[in-house]
Parts: sequence; structure tokens; C-alpha cells
Amino acid sequence: MKKIINYEEFIVEPGTTYWDFILQELYADCNYKVEVDFIGHTTKGGILIGGNSSKAALLPEEFLGYACLIDENCKKVILGCYNKAGRFDGNIATSDDVFMASDIHLSVEVNGNELTYRVTSIDGLTQYYVVNYTIGTSERDIYDEFCGKIGIYNSQEETGFFENLKITVYKDDITVEA
Repeated sequence: MKKIINYEEFIVEPGTTYWDFILQELYADCNYKVEVDFIGHTTKGGILIGGNSSKAALLPEEFLGYACLIDENCKKVILGCYNKAGRFDGNIATSDDVFMASDIHLSVEVNGNELTYRVTSIDGLTQYYVVNYTIGTSERDIYDEFCGKIGIYNSQEETGFFENLKITVYKDDITVEA
């Protein structure tokens, strides 16, 4: 089954730092893909993917998991992670400087213990950067598995916004849209 959760009216306004969503328990162990348009971006923002760890705090200061971001200068694509206290701990992977339009499409696909983060033009015709990551391959990484928590991060200084959030959950071979 492929379940699509489509938030066409979804918008994270400029200056909003954080929004999160937890997949229903029925889909918690499923593979999924998160897509969103980042319109008029001027500084740091992106998608957050939750992680579970026996080493992590029960009440994180910010978030537990991974950050799939555009950097504060809008030139680099970053995959980072949060530490056991739930504070951003730094980058796992960083692109070289990449020319990106001010309107971009971000997608993160979680498949088992692997994550693929892709940044493209809004129409998907130009791929700016893609990074594949497997849990545990970075020394910074404390996580045992991905969980069904998904977030959107938008820097306080950001004047751009997010819209057209789409979450696709993959389970079995049937397609269901919600």
C-alpha cells in the first residue's frame, strides 16, 4: 500500500522555527518519503527526520534525529544530526557550493536504515545535490533506527517559506491516498 498524505495548504511561514508530525502507529515501521517546496529561501532551513536511540534524552532540547538542510548562505546542502541531548551536533555530509534557485524542492526518502536527501529545482528537472546515508556510518550518529517523526525547520532569520508538503508511506503493494 502506498499512502499519500498531501498538505497542499501547508505553509510554514517566515520566522517559524519548527513544525513536526508523527506518522500514525500503523505506518511507524514503514518506509516513507517527505517532500516540500522551499520558496524564496534566504538562509537555513529544511526537513528533519526523527531517530530513535537508547542513548538519547527522554526530553530533547530541540529534536532527536537528522537535519536535511540548506545552509545559512544558501550555497550548501547539509545532512546533519542532533546529539543525545537533542541539540544540533554538526554535519555528517556537506556539499561543495552549489548554485540553487531561490525556489527549490527538498525530498528525503527513508528506506529501512538508509536515508536519501535530494535537492532539485521546483519542477524536478535540475538536481542540485543528492546524498545517501546509512545509520551509524558517522561518528556523530547515535541513532539505532529512524522513527516516524518528521519536522520542518525554518531559521528565525529566514524570509522564505515552505509549502506543498507531501508525505508518502510505502506498505505492501496497494496505493491509497489520504
